[in-house]
Amino acid sequence: MKNIRLYTLLALLLMMGGTMKAQQWEFDYANGDSLVQFKHGILDSEGNGILVGGCGPAYPDYHPIVMSVESDGTHFEREYDGFDGLMLSHIVQLPNGNFFVAGLISEEAVEVLVLDSNLEIMEDKRYEKPEDALLLTDGRLLLDEDGTVVMCGSARYTSPYGGYRTCPFLYRFDENADTLRCCYVMAEMPDPEYFLDQFYCHQILKNPQNDGLILMGVGKNGLPSLICYDRDFNYIDNIWMENDHMLLFTSYSACCWLSDDDLLVFGTLRPYNEQSRTIGLLDVKLSGGVPRLDTIHAEPQLPYRVASGKFNCATFINDTTIYCSYYSSENLYGPYFPSVCLLDKDMEILGNKVFLDEEYTNHPVYFTLPQNDGGCIIVTSYAVGNNKTQGKLIKMRREDFNPIPTEVIEVPQEAIKIYPNPTNGIVTIDGLEVAEVKVYNILGQLVKETKENVIDLSAQEAGTYILKVITPSGVVTKQIIKN
Repeated sequence: MKNIRLYTLLALLLMMGGTMKAQQWEFDYANGDSLVQFKHGILDSEGNGILVGGCGPAYPDYHPIVMSVESDGTHFEREYDGFDGLMLSHIVQLPNGNFFVAGLISEEAVEVLVLDSNLEIMEDKRYEKPEDALLLTDGRLLLDEDGTVVMCGSARYTSPYGGYRTCPFLYRFDENADTLRCCYVMAEMPDPEYFLDQFYCHQILKNPQNDGLILMGVGKNGLPSLICYDRDFNYIDNIWMENDHMLLFTSYSACCWLSDDDLLVFGTLRPYNEQSRTIGLLDVKLSGGVPRLDTIHAEPQLPYRVASGKFNCATFINDTTIYCSYYSSENLYGPYFPSVCLLDKDMEILGNKVFLDEEYTNHPVYFTLPQNDGGCIIVTSYAVGNNKTQGKLIKMRREDFNPIPTEVIEVPQEAIKIYPNPTNGIVTIDGLEVAEVKVYNILGQLVKETKENVIDLSAQEAGTYILKVITPSGVVTKQIIKN
């Protein structure tokens, strides 16, 4: 007998959008009418957030900026002159307490900075791209077990067959930012690395089954991809996800290990040839050192881009919780609302927040930084003019997120009938005893409550609504369309 989940991702994200307490603190990170953008952040050994990015009059005329943020919102930032065109894109903390930061200078060279605990520069090194590379794209960092740092990015080349090729590059640095090894992939047919074209790295992982590396990101045509290298950057294998229900990463994704053989890859996804997005998780098994795609866990497609993967959405994971940031929107053309959803590693929803106030409209969440108190710092970015962006830092406590029931009850689909659907106004609920019904609009706002099994939506505007039907057996959510 076919069952339905009573708490669907769509319904939970919608109905919890506008019913929470104010967050703990927030502030704008503006610098006059100029570009300020943070691209990545970490939690340091003392529990402070360290954010890295760039600032300046406008793109591409900018220089590096680093901000330290304590859990109470106390913060300071440093701007670094003499690095024109440098946008910092990733950071790790070294075993000695220093910070290792990398970025690109006008897409022409890799720049690496080593900062002390006061964010003062101790070392800076520049590494030019190969002459035949047209440009470089942002790299990601991994602190290896031996204290060295691995960087993976992408370089674009002119293809001899027409158009362009985008292939990975890899560096290994010591703690002083000196290069220990470097590899720019420029393979030719029939070399297997030739098919790494269009690869963009989202995260670098240690392969727990050997001493090698796993590069997780998107490959050709946006397919999720895992690439295995040994520690000396010798290519081992690659996997694309290809099936009848192809899913494409639409933003940065993140990984965590359940065991030495079980990798969770989480991100916002787009079904192949579809405009709409969903939130999904890939469960990848490693067998014999070769990764293979095992299963895909994704809720049904979310209509009206309620969990859209547009722009710079991202996910970050700590030991217990997946922090998924994304855009909520009623339709393809906006307006868009920054949103964060908390999930556990079984994909059960723990909490949610949608920022519906006008001051947050069209502010994409650039990344979400988990905090030691179970909350997180949400970093948004928004346009203030031509080639200029600024944003907000918002601290959310764990208790500030709308609580989501942890138990998911399954019932036979025929146990409840809600009709007619679509409706011109009157909706009838049959099959279960009704204790209470709550109706939410597509933005998650409560628009009607009743204890009757007949609901009159005549006064509501045409659109999509979520019915939350509370019964003695549990809670049922159902999407309905009002003509």
